Amino acid sequence: MKLNRKHIKIIQLLLNNHTSIERLSFLVEVSERTLLNYVKQINDYFDNRIAITKIQQNLTIYIENEHQFLNQLDEVIELTENAHSEHDNKMEIIFFQILKNKICTIDDIAEYTFMSKTSVSNLLKDMKAELEVYDVSIIGKPNVGLYISGREYDIRKLIIEKFSNKYLSIEIDLQLREQLLELKKSLKLDEQTYQRLVVAVQVTIDRVDEKAFMDSDLAIDNNVFVSNDYKAIDFVKRYLTENYENLEINKELILVVIQLMGRRATILDELISSSEAALIDDIIAHTIDDVIKYFGIEIDDGLFTKDIRLHIKYLINRIIFDIRLNNESAIEMKKRFPFAFELSKVLGENITKALNLKVSEEELGYLTIYFSIYLEKLEQEVKDISKVAILTDYGLSVYKLLKNNVIKLFGQQVEITMIEKADFNEEDLDNYEIVISTVKENRLFNRIIYIEDAFDEQILKLKVEQFLIYKDLNRKNIFNKSVIADCMTENDLYYLDNKYTYQEMIAMMADELYEQNKVDKDFKKCIINREKSKSTINKKLGFPHASHKKSSICIKIILLENGCADYHDLKIIVLIATPEEAINEALLIRIYEEVLALSTNTFLISKFSHNTNFYEFKTLLNQEMKG
Repeated sequence: MKLNRKHIKIIQLLLNNHTSIERLSFLVEVSERTLLNYVKQINDYFDNRIAITKIQQNLTIYIENEHQFLNQLDEVIELTENAHSEHDNKMEIIFFQILKNKICTIDDIAEYTFMSKTSVSNLLKDMKAELEVYDVSIIGKPNVGLYISGREYDIRKLIIEKFSNKYLSIEIDLQLREQLLELKKSLKLDEQTYQRLVVAVQVTIDRVDEKAFMDSDLAIDNNVFVSNDYKAIDFVKRYLTENYENLEINKELILVVIQLMGRRATILDELISSSEAALIDDIIAHTIDDVIKYFGIEIDDGLFTKDIRLHIKYLINRIIFDIRLNNESAIEMKKRFPFAFELSKVLGENITKALNLKVSEEELGYLTIYFSIYLEKLEQEVKDISKVAILTDYGLSVYKLLKNNVIKLFGQQVEITMIEKADFNEEDLDNYEIVISTVKENRLFNRIIYIEDAFDEQILKLKVEQFLIYKDLNRKNIFNKSVIADCMTENDLYYLDNKYTYQEMIAMMADELYEQNKVDKDFKKCIINREKSKSTINKKLGFPHASHKKSSICIKIILLENGCADYHDLKIIVLIATPEEAINEALLIRIYEEVLALSTNTFLISKFSHNTNFYEFKTLLNQEMKG
């Protein structure tokens, strides 16, 4: 049998880690019974190259022949993606069939495409959802006649962004092609922008040939036609003028020039005009202020280099002209860099305030790349370590294994020294930046990283990062995998029913913090005002946070079985109080990242209830969170 995307998802999740049947069925969105059927199909398909086994209520993958398995997995993924691509190609063929013939019945389409009427009907259903995004519709009844309805501007935009494959095999006028290549060179266009530009020219010519002209009531800012980008495509204007009569050239060319105006920022030496620079500077200044206001973190102005400013310039053009980028990595960026994504949302909100236009999630994915660089502070701090000691009583073989993992983590340049337990002297600690030990030395918790499992590379990385986060905190702490769990005690977890509103619950936690002398008297007013100005609810999670004049980061959490009085779907509220001064920024970033990761972890949220005690809560967090 053929494997589908759900089979592949199961394999990829198990390659990351062994997982409970309950969690895996939740993530793959199938019943536990169906999941086990999928597992059987996977085992049969790979024929002893791997074995997915059930141990109690967990699934684990064992790889017998890694090389053969990975090659076969690559083939399966390619076949699955090709099947998905074939589905899109069939939709495109049907779209152009209806568009060209003006009116088509389902019988006409089935005959033309050599497909069954059932297959055509399913494709039409999928197409309608795709077309709606562009304000284009399929109107009519399948057995009587179907036609494409929409403004010509939207139809062309749909073709350029969604249904452009047919133009890959259509030759463009040779002189036009040469001039477009010259333009690519002179403007230093990236390949994606160039291909979009070529397709826009092809679509314009194709639609003019079909006598499908731009809408007469199309409103365009005249500044577009005096821009440098419009002047750059003068050769296309000349081509249309020479080959067609009675055209409103400016209108016909609008989607061509827009491809240039919304291009990705790749020209690092390009000048930004003074008016654009003023707008971008204003957006950046408000973003820096808002990040301090909402998260208590000061972003270095140096983050906003020339390349991100150019990116913002073209982003603004794209949202003004509603150009959609195909950024399939946006969801992955959101998962991988949750806090960087949140910072990109702050920038996006300031762009929206300036232009009254929404920034899409795809655009936020690109912005996340810039912010993720800023947040690589911990990774860099790890790489800067040069002297490490390994304290062990397990012998040479374990030392060699640990040494190999240390080199992987810190790099080849790190100097590593082995210390036998019998030869250990506390004074030796001053000679090393980090000491990793398989021997537990409780009195030296703040100077030695204790490793329970010498074979686990991920645990080593986690412990080192946590050591760097906590090294300046004046307290003893048993490191959990969850940073949130580390910052809480049993008294910080609450259970409330739905008779209170969201703001009333925030006020209760703020009062509790004040009574415990952990925040100043103005904290409650500050956090409530913050909530009134900007809601902190993200689907099933509430995330109220504000700064205070005391000295420590405080976390309080409420679990809600039936929501609250004004937000019935709310399941958990995580309140964070951060000190205004002397803040451990690395720890704070980790907390924010974990809260934001929690907000998207619907499986974990579904496990919380009024029966979840503090120990179970910490255990659930540790199982699911980073590490």
